[in-house]
Amino acid sequence: MTGTDSHRKEDRDMRASLRRRGPIVRRSGLIAVLALAAAIVPAAGTGAQGAGAPAAIQVPIDVLSGPNGQKLLIAPVTINGKQYPFVLDTGASGSAISLGLATALHLPKAGRAHRAVSAGCTPKSQPITISTWSLGTASLPAHRLDATKLGLHAVGAVGLLGSDVLSTFDKVSIDYAHKVLTLRG
Repeated sequence: MTGTDSHRKEDRDMRASLRRRGPIVRRSGLIAVLALAAAIVPAAGTGAQGAGAPAAIQVPIDVLSGPNGQKLLIAPVTINGKQYPFVLDTGASGSAISLGLATALHLPKAGRAHRAVSAGCTPKSQPITISTWSLGTASLPAHRLDATKLGLHAVGAVGLLGSDVLSTFDKVSIDYAHKVLTLRG
């Protein structure tokens, strides 16, 4: 008998043995697979967090509606212990603060003034650093951003939070109906 023939015979013998044992082997095999899957994927699809997952932080926001259905989100940002309204702009690559507020707060300069590029205009901007600040109750890391004339006074905002700040969180979600910004990680 060749090696190939002996393997075929072993395969036939194994299949015959499994057929004789019937559903017991199949059922115990199925139970083992299900137990393994439950151990590997606890609460998959339920939205449950693992034991070490950071809790979500919910931040109340204002949702302003424009005449053509546009939405503008205003979030509370605390700088040096005082709260200020910032526009939340997920499409903006950089964050900014009004030049007037940066000056009033004596925020330290972080480089030379320059011309910033923003939605079709090039305002004069002064890079500054904010060390102690938060979005709702979520502490933000020290960050360099531009202090400039924003033109947001019509909506009562003094700053703009862009993706440079929002990306410091693992997940950001916006619930427009309940006016809540949820931050994870």
